[in-house]
Amino acid sequence: MTVLAVAGGAAGPAVAAETDVSKGDTTFAQTMNMVNLTEIVAGEYAQSSATTECIKQVGAVFVHDHRQLEAEVKPVAYAARIPLAKADKVEATAQKAMASLAKAHTAAYDKAWLNMMFVGHKQALSLIDKEIKQGINTQVKQYAQIARPVIYKHLRMVYGGKCHSQAGTNTIPAGESGKAAEAASGGSGPATGMALSAGGAVLASAGTAAGIVLLRRRRAYSR
Repeated sequence: MTVLAVAGGAAGPAVAAETDVSKGDTTFAQTMNMVNLTEIVAGEYAQSSATTECIKQVGAVFVHDHRQLEAEVKPVAYAARIPLAKADKVEATAQKAMASLAKAHTAAYDKAWLNMMFVGHKQALSLIDKEIKQGINTQVKQYAQIARPVIYKHLRMVYGGKCHSQAGTNTIPAGESGKAAEAASGGSGPATGMALSAGGAVLASAGTAAGIVLLRRRRAYSR
């Protein structure tokens, strides 16, 4: 699945609007929206179609984490006036991709799912690091910083196309996800990605209170 075409509207208000938005900010927010929606679908399919308990556990983590990340990106996009894709269209495309991935309940399905998640998460992590380094909009950049540990954890879970239900048991080689951003995040970071995969990719002074809430949630994501 290549990156899906963007269409539709944004979610309800939650943070103050910020007028400075770059093309990169827009691309990042829209892509993360699609990544979240597709990873929720991918996680659900893993739980019902994979053969190993490890993959099913990873799938459950993906669903939980991406639902939270999706809830966070909506107010950020709204504040930045960035339109997001229509959820039902993204989910329908993701469901078709997952259904055609390989025969369910086979080793081939497990391998195809893990490889797709590995490639997609690497690409998503790269996009996040780019936004952290080059983004203009404060809220969007802060969302990237909050999302990074989640996606990095996910990447460790599927690193090398192998399943690691306990992310802490696996490490990523230096330079794999960008040394500068890795150091900035203290070694934690995120990646996700069916929307970015070839097989199928906050807050400024007015939003200080919301920013505190998001920073608290970051701790919950890293569990």
